[in-house]
Amino acid sequence: MSILTAEEKDLISKAVEKAESGTGAEIATAVIRESDDYGFNEMLFALIGGFIVFNLAVLFGSSIEGALSRLFWGFNPAILPYLDGLAGIVSGALFYAIAQLPAVDRLIVSRRKMDAAVQKRALLHFIESGVCNTIDRTGILIFISMLEKKAVILADHGINEKVEPGTWDSIVHDLTEAISGGHLASGIVSSVENCGNILSRHITRRKDDKDELDNRPMEPS
Repeated sequence: MSILTAEEKDLISKAVEKAESGTGAEIATAVIRESDDYGFNEMLFALIGGFIVFNLAVLFGSSIEGALSRLFWGFNPAILPYLDGLAGIVSGALFYAIAQLPAVDRLIVSRRKMDAAVQKRALLHFIESGVCNTIDRTGILIFISMLEKKAVILADHGINEKVEPGTWDSIVHDLTEAISGGHLASGIVSSVENCGNILSRHITRRKDDKDELDNRPMEPS
């Protein structure tokens, strides 16, 4: 299922086209659901949860045995250790299922690890999508990762030699705020417009300028 609707993609595409009309830079946008599956953290969360439940079952074994003896005629206490193990396994599976929720991932994965994952995934897309391969090395990527609620702007060498990298910080901040507020498409449009305004002052448009990158937002897998 697409993150952006067809109408939102058209809106962003038009914003990119307009922004590029005043500069020689190439603006690309990309939105991804998550930059990492964080499988290790989710499995660790499940193991710890199952371990805690198992130990609680052992700790309160006598109370559990008494309750089961009252509920079931002829209950055999010998099977209690097996029930404790089953409780640990089932609860571990439940904790793992819960860990699939984005909100839970944001709780069990450190901000530092998420930031690094988004930066790595953005760099990979920067290369794979050809943003780093424009004629004058003037490509710029606006990359959003939804699970982490984080945005990254990466500019190629032709831009970085004329524009300080810190120039994009305020745009990233505003885009992140828009994402957190549920305004993804409008946030991207605004960031494209702001980047275009800055780029128009530093990157001159060639007479034979061609549109080298797709203006529509990409949704890499």
